[in-house]
Amino acid sequence: MSVPYGAIRGKIWHHNSNDKAAIDDDTVRVLALHGWQDNCGTFDRLIPLLPTNLYIVAVDFPGHGLSSHLPAGCPYNDTMFVIELERIVQFLGWKDRPFTILGHSMGAAIAMFYACLYPSSVRRIISLDMIKPLTFPANKLAAKTREGIEQFLLLESKLSMANGCCDATKSMPPLYDHQEAIDKLILAHSVFGKITVQGAEILLKRGARPSAADPNKVYFTRDNRLKAILFQRLDNDSLAHYFQRLECQLLIVKAENGVRLDPDEISDRYIRLYREKCPKFDLVTIPGGHHVHLCSPENVNQTIIDFLNASRE
Repeated sequence: MSVPYGAIRGKIWHHNSNDKAAIDDDTVRVLALHGWQDNCGTFDRLIPLLPTNLYIVAVDFPGHGLSSHLPAGCPYNDTMFVIELERIVQFLGWKDRPFTILGHSMGAAIAMFYACLYPSSVRRIISLDMIKPLTFPANKLAAKTREGIEQFLLLESKLSMANGCCDATKSMPPLYDHQEAIDKLILAHSVFGKITVQGAEILLKRGARPSAADPNKVYFTRDNRLKAILFQRLDNDSLAHYFQRLECQLLIVKAENGVRLDPDEISDRYIRLYREKCPKFDLVTIPGGHHVHLCSPENVNQTIIDFLNASRE
């Protein structure tokens, strides 16, 4: 899909056709949104285990996978990702029929923000290992916003200096042999848990490319500036008011060894909100880590199938 700065790319999963015009009335439309610094390959092992009546469009967010990077000087932020999600929905022609979003981590957060802005468009959200987006105490919002700006400008400056030019988007990425790339990817994800070698191999299919200078080496395709995304800084009261606009059915699949962003009392506040606002809400805990859908999809698929079946009744 063309966008003003290049293209957003992804992949389509459908048992009959990859032509969006071929969707019939029994087909469930699904947008699949990956997590921070991953790509749509994160769903490669899960999607084949899901029902065949799903038409799934899995996308690479800007700066991720095979999608274009933002121009020089433009920071990444979650509002921008929501804008791109709306572009995708319009491109697919899905505005007039509610669809489902399958989101992992950051992808689930973007899905929730989108569903609040366009509540009539989203029928369901399936959130993988994310209860709510990150929030901060109100008295720390200004400091956190400044911290994010300084982090972005510092990273941009370092990338530009490394290439000897003023454009961070043209900085030369480091090169690795295949095993080094696997090790690097596993290490980068260790802050969120452990991914398997198989999981890393899958992410590398869209996350790395051979170097023109040295075909035996690869470089990561993601934009290094993603390390300094300027996420919205909201406190819990502000986010709770935002989420009053939720109207969709919601399934949260929490990994036992997944990411824990908040103390229980804050998570519980949002769980109560979801029970109040969502016509159907399920919270299911399963064995596995933050990337359980990629590394152990057999732990996830039946929970999703059960939710889809129950939400059709």
